[in-house]
Amino acid sequence: MTHVDLDRLTQEVAHILRSDVHSPLGSNEGETQRLAAALIAATQAAAQQVDAADAQAVGAQLAENEIAAETVIAVGRALVDAGLPADEAWSALAGLTRGFLTATRERVMAATIADVQATQQREDQLRAVIQELSTPIIPIHQGVLVLPLVGAIDTLRSQEITERLLEEIVRQQADIVIIDITGVTVVDTSVANHLIMTAQAVNLLGSRVIFTGISSTIAQTIVQLGVNLGDVTTLSTLQAGMEYALRQLGLEITELAPTRA
Repeated sequence: MTHVDLDRLTQEVAHILRSDVHSPLGSNEGETQRLAAALIAATQAAAQQVDAADAQAVGAQLAENEIAAETVIAVGRALVDAGLPADEAWSALAGLTRGFLTATRERVMAATIADVQATQQREDQLRAVIQELSTPIIPIHQGVLVLPLVGAIDTLRSQEITERLLEEIVRQQADIVIIDITGVTVVDTSVANHLIMTAQAVNLLGSRVIFTGISSTIAQTIVQLGVNLGDVTTLSTLQAGMEYALRQLGLEITELAPTRA
């Protein structure tokens, strides 16, 4: 082909690339011309290069610029219809396609991994929020913490409860921990053992545990299960537990006389 024909083919390829509305190349005239010229040069060299490496490189660059597959097909058709030697045109087209598909596959995989990582991060954040809400540790006075438990308690949640409680005891230098189980749906052997192990772990830090929310039904269940609560203080209501804890610190809750207007 003459230089005039090659220039015309270069402009045709550049026009095809520029027409791809999904690619940022449409607003970058210089990059479009560069890629078109590189593709024509790779096509000319394809006859001497068995692996058409230059064409593969251009194909990869097209993928990086988000060129659509339909546009690559249109470029290939333009090369074949331009009157180039068949071996040269098809070798260049094969390399172009191979480079484009390889780079596209890598981009899709990278995007998928990024999406998975982002989803995992959101799930981790949501799980952390749920854990925070499901295990609220409330300081009601200096040295006194309240841990109200609600819902079912399995092995995993028990470990999380114990870890958070111990961390908070150390952070706030708590002397007494009130664990209220009024909202615990089921108290079986597993739950009872989890509570005892938590109490033992708290004792190892030098703090005392008070269990509240022990109804008559739960008391009978614990007795029937043969679970020994040891020397852990148990009270029926959270209010009773709070009053007891404050008395241990030499404090008490009293009603103030109404103020006169």
